[in-house]
Amino acid sequence: MKNKFLIIGILGLIASQTFVSAELTVDQTSSSEYLMNRGYSPLLGEMVDKTKMNISGLEYQRPEQTEYTGFKKWVRNVFIYLDPALENDTFMNHDITPTPQIDDL
Repeated sequence: MKNKFLIIGILGLIASQTFVSAELTVDQTSSSEYLMNRGYSPLLGEMVDKTKMNISGLEYQRPEQTEYTGFKKWVRNVFIYLDPALENDTFMNHDITPTPQIDDL
């Protein structure tokens, strides 16, 4: 009887070790695809990607980012000034300074 419990215990330990190897890594759980599949917003995935790029010293550009030039840029800045809900690519794109600046308004 003791031998049966010993064999069952050893087989249980071996089986539990196979499940441990199926865990996710930190890099996988912090990817934007994983976060969006778990129900988080695409903005959070973009923030995580931007933070990873900043840590590694690379410059991050959003995939749908377009460059506005001339009059279009001026009109867009006016609309951004009037409607704070529009994105003007300053979110997470600034250096933190201890003193207030005119751009903080």
